[in-house]
Amino acid sequence: MVAVVGLLFSILNITAASSQPIPLPGLVSDNPADWTPWVYGDIKSFVQVGPLMYGGGRFSTVKSAGGAHTYLRNNFLGFNASSGVVTADSPSFNGDVLTVIVDPATTRYLYIGGDFTTAGGLARSHIAKYDLLLHRVDPTFTAGANNDVSDMHFANGHLLVAGAFTRIGSVARTAFASISTSTGAADGYADETITGTQPGTSGTQIWRFAVRPQQDFLVLLGNFTAVGGQARRWAFMLNAGLSHTTLVDWNSPYLTYACSAKFPQPLRDVDFAPNGTYFGIASRGGAHLGTICDTASGWYFQPSNSAARPAWLQYTGGDTLHSIVLAGNGMYYVGGHNRWLDNTPQPGVCGYNTECRGAYTVDGLGALDAYGRAIRTWYAPRVPRGVGAQELYITPAGLWEGGDQITVDGETHPGMAFFPAP
Repeated sequence: MVAVVGLLFSILNITAASSQPIPLPGLVSDNPADWTPWVYGDIKSFVQVGPLMYGGGRFSTVKSAGGAHTYLRNNFLGFNASSGVVTADSPSFNGDVLTVIVDPATTRYLYIGGDFTTAGGLARSHIAKYDLLLHRVDPTFTAGANNDVSDMHFANGHLLVAGAFTRIGSVARTAFASISTSTGAADGYADETITGTQPGTSGTQIWRFAVRPQQDFLVLLGNFTAVGGQARRWAFMLNAGLSHTTLVDWNSPYLTYACSAKFPQPLRDVDFAPNGTYFGIASRGGAHLGTICDTASGWYFQPSNSAARPAWLQYTGGDTLHSIVLAGNGMYYVGGHNRWLDNTPQPGVCGYNTECRGAYTVDGLGALDAYGRAIRTWYAPRVPRGVGAQELYITPAGLWEGGDQITVDGETHPGMAFFPAP
């Protein structure tokens, strides 16, 4: 038995997908693969380990492509990443799964965060550890958070978690923490004092963050007003040192402009390029010319720049972008419930929930070049646009999209779609 378990672990370890950003050789196909599972709800996070893809979100019913087989899956599922065959390896969660990552050191464990209090039949407060070898929720990882966990990543071997919590186990941590991979308890690697809320929000929150591929810096997005006593709004950058994270000077006057009062936390997603020289941000907030509201934006990596400005702004003209992923070779993919790209507002004329002349219709998904311009040969409309494309995830095989659509490019693809690499 020991020998068999050891062999299985070795196979799992060898075939695990890389946790680093994946540069793709060119534009993915805009014709989605036919074999992906049908998820009735929405997918909010993907992670691939070896031949299997795992997805978390809000759903209870999954069908095989074509609808011949139905599976009950509560907010989490596994399936083959090249055939779509749904696996039996699926613990149930009693609330939304917002983020799923794999331990890059062992590739044996998934760390799962969200708005849940039970996982695989065990009491787990917003964070759980799943053992891919033993097919069970780890009984020793029990610390938990006292509110939602919305994003997780590893940096320099440390498991970092973000969300709306104020405690990890019995330790006070607001919105961001480093935790033990074995117990889930907070450790001392990340203990920044993050304070304040934007008008219209309650409770300090980090919604999303990204780690530079070199594992040395992080960009974090949320609704705070200060970090370590220094004014920061919507976004800040940390140095991920060997022994501790520290706030750096990076800031921007574009983070001081007010978006719509309906969207007091406008920044929705951030991702670094595979080479770490730039990053992109997706946002909501209503059309406002000269701001980052309802845009995708590209930023050079400049940690000491306290007056950084985006290299470019891509306007939707009044619709939310939820997700952005950088594919390398200067390409970006963006998703949300946007109707257009290249729709720069013209005050008193167009672009404020209306189409400007020359705008490009996208219906929820789009591709951008290195200058932030829409790649107009790429068109894969989501119907209905709904909440939107909430997750974009790149593997060497192509681009995965998760959301709440029913069709993509005129084909039935509830909840997810896969666009093969060239």
